[in-house]
Parts: sequence; structure tokens; C-alpha cells
Amino acid sequence: RAASARPAKKQTRGERQPVAPCIVGIGASAGGLEAIRAFLRAMPADSGIAFVVIQHLDPKHKSLACELLAKCTAMPVTEAEDGVQVAPNHVYTNPPGCIVSISRGVLRLAQTEARHERHLPIDHFFNALGADQHERAIAIILSGSGADGAFGLRSIAENGGMVIAQVPESAQFDGMPRSAIQTGLVSAVLPIANMPQALIDYARHPYTANDASFTATAGDDAAALGRIMELLRTRCGFDFGGYKRPMLLRRIQRRMGLR
Repeated sequence: RAASARPAKKQTRGERQPVAPCIVGIGASAGGLEAIRAFLRAMPADSGIAFVVIQHLDPKHKSLACELLAKCTAMPVTEAEDGVQVAPNHVYTNPPGCIVSISRGVLRLAQTEARHERHLPIDHFFNALGADQHERAIAIILSGSGADGAFGLRSIAENGGMVIAQVPESAQFDGMPRSAIQTGLVSAVLPIANMPQALIDYARHPYTANDASFTATAGDDAAALGRIMELLRTRCGFDFGGYKRPMLLRRIQRRMGLR
């Protein structure tokens, strides 16, 4: 597919782009390149979703990630630059020697200092992504050793986003997927082939799209919501009586979106 694709116009800093319905941070380490390539081969090029790939890279060597990943997808694949707004149907890779974050949908890069040689670039990006994109943030943990990503994914989950981990048995190195799963915050554990459909379903759900009519319609039937809360109290011992209705509805919608 990539061989027949028209070369993409290079995006410049500060250039305004359409807003992606979701931004996916993909974290991978040892054995992760093949996993990323398999994911991109399975992912449709017109989903509207944007992807930021964060790998553990040697700061002293040029990364070939763009060239290698571009062979697996018709989406434009570019190395992240400071000040570039994330665009739908684009893939961005982290440059060596830099840590990547995001603010208001714009990528921010900072040089890695020598004393921070053991930094955790996946944790750093996930933490920023959750705080910036809330329910539109998605984290994917692929093959890798260690636990990078397990701390940062908490920001994704706590801000209402989605977290997916690769089935550990299918990963070349299962340390990172297992560490993520052990947090109890992973929304789904999937083989790579099943991840694209899960992303598309989530991105199209009214919860993620902030569909005001969905919230309004759900809020009309206060009696039904009351009955649900009573069932939770009597059967499970959870009392949500002190929660405000908009928060309850958002939590219910999030669970519907994840399911």
C-alpha cells in the first residue's frame, strides 16, 4: 500500500490541521518494531485517528523507524518535530535523544540530558497525553522489557481514556505488557490483529465524540438512573448517591465506550 501512496506534503510547525477524534500513543521497546509494523499493516489508513510511536532509542544513532514503518502503511510517517500539531491519519515517531510530550494537540520535544540517561520516554508521553486529550487519549503497550508505560498509563485511565495491552504470550518480550496489565487499569488485552477495530469502535462512540445529544437523552430518564443506583447500592454495596448526575452519566458512557 505504501509503495503506491502519493508522497505526503511535509507538515510545518504551527500549521493548522484537522483535529483527530483520538490520539494513540504506542509504547514499545525490545521486540517492539515488528509489533508496530504488524499493527500498522492491520490499521486502516483512513480511520481519522492519529498515532505517536514512542520507542527506546539509542541517542547516539540515527533512527530508521520512519523508513521502516512507512513501508507498512499508506499513512504519512514522519519524525516528530517541536510545535507540530498532531493530524488525523498520520504517524509520528520519536527522534533519538529527545523526550516527546503534547500540549493542546501540539507535539513538544526536549533534549534528553546525560544525567537522565535512564529516562522513561513512554511514561513521559502517556502522562502528557492523558492530561491533554482526556477521553480522546489512547495508550497501546506492545512488546518490550521492563515496565516503561505502566506509570504513565495511569494518566490515560484517570482522565477517561482507553488503555490496550498486547497479549503477553504473543509479545517477543512480555515485560511491558505484563507490567501494564498488573496495574489493573488496562481496558483490553488484545492480539495485535484485533486492536484496529477496537480503536475504531471507541473513536466513533458518542462518549469519545462528546455528543451532547447523547448526554442529554441519557439524562432525560432520571427514574431509570435512580433504579440503577439503587441496584448498585443493594446488591453491590456501592452508594453513588452523592455523585452529581453529569459525572455519573459520563462514567456510564465511558464504560459503554470501552465495551
